Amino acid sequence: MEELSEKIDQVLAAVATQSAALPPNGCQRSGRLAVAKLRNGAQEAIELTADIRLGIGDDADRITEQLRQLRGLDVEAVELPKTLLHKEILQWAEQLSNAFFKAWSQRVDHVEFIEKVCQCGEGLMSHRQHSLAYTEVYNRLADRLLQLKSKLNKAHEVPDFPRVRTVGLVARFMLGRCMALYQTTSCRDPTCRREDTAEALRDVLRDLVSIVKFINEWDISLREELYWAIYNTSILALRIARFLRLHGFPSFCVQALDWLMQSINACLPMMAVHMVPLRVRFLTELVYCAESAMQLGEASRLCDVAIEQLEKDQRLETMLEPVPDETLQVFETALTRFRVLKIKYDFWLEKVADAKQVVTLAEDLGAKSCWVLPSLLEVFEFQHGLPKEFGTSSPDDLETATPGIAAAVDGPEVARIGLGKIRARQRELLGSILERITPHIEKVEAAARALEDFTARRLAFDAEEERRARSDEGPTANINDNCELVEPVSKPDLPSRAELDDMGFSDSTPNHSIEDVLPLATHIMLARECLWHEMQSAGANLQGKFKWLERSLAVRLRYRHFLCPPIIDVDVLVSAQRSQENVALPQKYDFLTDDLNIYSHRNRHIEAAEAGDHGVESAVGCSGNKHETSTTGSKAKGKHIFVIGQRFDAWENWTAGGVSVPIRRLCDLRVIFSSKPPPQNGRSSANAVGVFDAGPMAAAWGSSVKPWSMPYASAGAADSSGFDHSGETVQLCDSLLSSLSSGGHLKRTSFALPLDPHPGSRAAQAEAIPYLSLGFYDEGSLWICDKDAHKELSMSAQLTLSPAELEATKVEAGSGVTALEALHAEDADAGPLLPPLCQLLDDADVATTPITDLCIFATKHLHAQAPSERFNALVRTDLRQTPGELLGRPFQSYIFACAAVGAPSTTFCARRLRILRAFHAAHTAFAAPPEEESEGDRGGSDVPPIDGSVTQVAAAPQWKRPAVIDRLLELGDALERAVAGASGRLFLLDAADALEDVCGYAFLQWFWPQLKSIQDRLRQHELKERIISEKEHKELDHWSMAVRRVLPLLLRILEQIRAVDATTLGAAAFALAKLFHDQNDSRSGQAELGMAIARLEDELAEASLPGAQPRLDRPVAYSVSFDPPSIRPPGFALFNGPGDDEGDPTLLLKPLPRSEQDRFCLLTRLYASWIDVSLKTHLKNVGSNIRRARHPTEGPEEENNHLGADPSSTKLAMSNQETAVLSRLGENPYLRCLLFVAVARRRPDVASTALAKACQEVETAVAQEQHLWSFSEKELGRQQRILRGRSDFADEFKVKNAKSTRKPRADPPLLFGRSPGVLRLRVPPLVRSGVPPVLPSSLELKPQEQAYNEADHSDRIGMKSAAQTPLTCAVFGKPAGTGTAVS
Repeated sequence: MEELSEKIDQVLAAVATQSAALPPNGCQRSGRLAVAKLRNGAQEAIELTADIRLGIGDDADRITEQLRQLRGLDVEAVELPKTLLHKEILQWAEQLSNAFFKAWSQRVDHVEFIEKVCQCGEGLMSHRQHSLAYTEVYNRLADRLLQLKSKLNKAHEVPDFPRVRTVGLVARFMLGRCMALYQTTSCRDPTCRREDTAEALRDVLRDLVSIVKFINEWDISLREELYWAIYNTSILALRIARFLRLHGFPSFCVQALDWLMQSINACLPMMAVHMVPLRVRFLTELVYCAESAMQLGEASRLCDVAIEQLEKDQRLETMLEPVPDETLQVFETALTRFRVLKIKYDFWLEKVADAKQVVTLAEDLGAKSCWVLPSLLEVFEFQHGLPKEFGTSSPDDLETATPGIAAAVDGPEVARIGLGKIRARQRELLGSILERITPHIEKVEAAARALEDFTARRLAFDAEEERRARSDEGPTANINDNCELVEPVSKPDLPSRAELDDMGFSDSTPNHSIEDVLPLATHIMLARECLWHEMQSAGANLQGKFKWLERSLAVRLRYRHFLCPPIIDVDVLVSAQRSQENVALPQKYDFLTDDLNIYSHRNRHIEAAEAGDHGVESAVGCSGNKHETSTTGSKAKGKHIFVIGQRFDAWENWTAGGVSVPIRRLCDLRVIFSSKPPPQNGRSSANAVGVFDAGPMAAAWGSSVKPWSMPYASAGAADSSGFDHSGETVQLCDSLLSSLSSGGHLKRTSFALPLDPHPGSRAAQAEAIPYLSLGFYDEGSLWICDKDAHKELSMSAQLTLSPAELEATKVEAGSGVTALEALHAEDADAGPLLPPLCQLLDDADVATTPITDLCIFATKHLHAQAPSERFNALVRTDLRQTPGELLGRPFQSYIFACAAVGAPSTTFCARRLRILRAFHAAHTAFAAPPEEESEGDRGGSDVPPIDGSVTQVAAAPQWKRPAVIDRLLELGDALERAVAGASGRLFLLDAADALEDVCGYAFLQWFWPQLKSIQDRLRQHELKERIISEKEHKELDHWSMAVRRVLPLLLRILEQIRAVDATTLGAAAFALAKLFHDQNDSRSGQAELGMAIARLEDELAEASLPGAQPRLDRPVAYSVSFDPPSIRPPGFALFNGPGDDEGDPTLLLKPLPRSEQDRFCLLTRLYASWIDVSLKTHLKNVGSNIRRARHPTEGPEEENNHLGADPSSTKLAMSNQETAVLSRLGENPYLRCLLFVAVARRRPDVASTALAKACQEVETAVAQEQHLWSFSEKELGRQQRILRGRSDFADEFKVKNAKSTRKPRADPPLLFGRSPGVLRLRVPPLVRSGVPPVLPSSLELKPQEQAYNEADHSDRIGMKSAAQTPLTCAVFGKPAGTGTAVS
């Protein structure tokens, strides 16, 4: 075993070394990120779009050249993200296979062997090598596990058999396999578009149920000792269920989660109080899955079951008094949660009549009606699965359908609710919600106006005081320049307690009441829903509500530091005084905690010794802290520790309008245990624990923390489950943090907490003390450093035609209105109220985790919650350093740190609001009839209808473009600002659903019809079918400008969030490229075509790759040719034989479906257009005398240098531009043919030579296709003869004299696509790898559809042995050249 352990450690060390240099795991939607090193020494993270990498791949030198030409960047070198080579993975797999085979052949202990297998698989998963762990560890060695499992049946016959260890290893192996398969499946298909993805995850859920069933077969003592397996199983099942529910397969999860929940309720350690939050989350996911599957009756029943179970547990926990307040709070919150869900399902099942009855039922849940608004919001967010995008024209009688597969006949009943009824009831709920939040919003605006008025008077008083201080006139200081007596400016009085109460500020919390009643995320959601119902022509009671919510949101975002004042400074105070009343605080500081050293045994002994002695007490100082109190004395005194802090006071520090408020923001709270202070202003320590770090399980019942539980609690997968950040998010945040730290904007500091450690702590732990590590940045400094922010503030945020037309084309909307004027005018536009744009400040807000409040509290229970509801993040580590074996034991005490994290990000909220208000303005402009528009907006011109028809109107003295174009440009400007930079890419990941709604509606309803209208009208004008007037020419030019400005942005966003199919993207890119070409902009057209080509090729390749389920793969003969037309005539095709009684023989190799033919034809058109655009260069300054610098490889430029050649010559002289394009095409004969045809069209003098070259490429392509088809035809015929003889493919292996006979051949590799420089082949599996494809190899005229067969298609453990693992053959195709080398 030592040799096996050493080999595993070597492989894991090599995997760790290679994986550390790779980008974080996850599927990036927006292309690859590279680091460009500029010549001035700076570094910049650049997104390598598809048009840059098309035909280049990972060639860093050519990418550098493309960045210089296309982006205009002075790039010296490009550092590409590293990728893991396939040969390294094969090498690791071979080493592990040999090591395990050698150890097994030496007859090692079976239990120890499986333990090493588990350690190896978990080590590979910790380094994000899930596929390697699944295929080469868990799947290959599954037979060994089944053998160990069979030994357990005879465990009672063997004395001293390690039952607990063996059962735990079996559960550990199966759980690791499930985790590896889940990660592999979700990373392969993150959007869950393939049906086999959902079925594979369904098999994982079944295996998880089998794990718990296996554990439940043993006695209760063993089950209690192995409770950690049930815990980790529930965590993984929760992740998978959330993934399936979010992607449309909730019905797959209901039965499995219900069974697992019953097992959790039967496990005594899982019934502990500190496990209640996990059980509540599990039950909530189960209920949501039933709701999403429209099983409302089942969801209501599950709520009753949850309430009954929680009430039973509550009675058990409250039998012995005194009952801790933490326990009561946990149960009351959980019970109220499910009672609210019960009201929700009764409402949609029409057991509750209307919203008024919902309010009545919610008032009975808690005192002071605190649950009314949360209940209304929960009932409103009905996950019915109906189409709800902007502009949906679904009929009101449309009924709900079950997502995923249909429910079983004897399963739960599926509710059928019409869409019209859902809309009507949601409007009723929305009206009640808006009525509830109206008083709070009015208080917010009143408080903002009071703050601005007070700030104006305070600033005037400060200015007067400064003038008096600088004046030497003494008593004449109150006389102005006109020798008139001026009344002195008095100092304004702060608001009284009663006035603050009227504004919404309570004495018990520093935050405004709206922060607790209506979070920002809910506020944004309500604004979006009001906008959607307004677009659907809802009732009059919702008209204008979006503008009202927009204004209130803008006020909240601008005055966020006033409504929720953050902590700006923190310090630790160590004193000998026990009571806070006897401790002197620094000015403007408050206590954030009570005495943290309350559990100190030293303090207790000193207090007992000093009982009755009231002498002078001494204070104990702590080095490294700013505030310490000390007195002199000889006696040993206690050490009491307090955390103090200073909060931002808007009444004293607010600036006029709230622009560039000098406020110090604290962020990234971490706890570090160290024997020496952490380095100041450095990055956080690697062993620090943060607010969002998933720490180990708080083990109860005396068990220590399992070291392998971490991969299942936090695996770092981009699976949209809500447990982890995606890999792209981590990469972008790290890049932003590095940039902010290197620029000196983000710094760190730490404070020592000299707490007396737990008496059971080891000596090494006792020497270390906890440190509070905090990052901080100054918003005022970031505002000053961002030069673009000052430009944005000084000029209008509206978009104009070009910099040259800035003065000629001013947008008058919103100009001249300041934020203060908009605040005092209730009917003013909300635009000036939005916080000003500052990219640097946005980056700091997004990359860090800003905190608004901090607290450290002592408790005797692991399930303790924060002392206030505003604290939403907990650092999962005990500051007393309680040993792991004592966690959860009776009579233990803990100290936890918690924080109030600013979530959601105000930056993302502001971007969402800007997009929504721009979208609303554009929709209003489109919906407004021409006669209702003002003369200034119309400028004498009506908005051209979508269908392209022209309305005759009277000519205006001066033509002005329609207002709808301005609104569309504003929408494009808002979208461009929202997705700009690294924070914009993070916004794409955060707001994918909202962007899909807005961009999808704008593309389908506005820009796509206009683009077709522009093309039709220009085409008619070109063919002289109609004459376009000068006025219509101006309109077309402006509409063309709007399409060219906004449509590429829409397409890029929709492509990055995968909300548009490849065919639509390609068609739009083709039309856009022609529009750019007509406007002499070849580079933009090249970028759009490159993006569409890359997406279409990827989609064709993904559709042709074999997946987990062979029955869902396309037949292999579907993708024989790149070109849709057949190369050989039908007479040479492969038929099924003479036929049968029903008719003529049937063609086995059927042609491509219509959709596939469209894709291949579109790909050809896109490549032809891309080549044509790439061969054109449009210069802005054609008559300039300044020439570009020549490349070192270019020859001297001659004025009369023509590329023409002798017509009789067979050599083709090509320009540098043509050579550059040809190099990006490799030796692909299809694309080279298209290039030579394009050269012949643009240069008639060499047309004959270029066309001859094109004909040669055609002949090469035909020869390649014929050779490949000839080989494939022979192999298919051989397979048919085998099937016709009623034999099996494996019979050739069963021959005794195998050495003298020819080995059986593999299925032929078939060509499914070509791209520049690459010939892509699909490699079918070898024999005995599943059912062969029906169409190319079956003799049946009407073959039945292959149904799901668990023995052939299931991924469950034990269904297939290692001997039945499908083998694959390697096919190597030349990256360049003619022909294909097949081994």
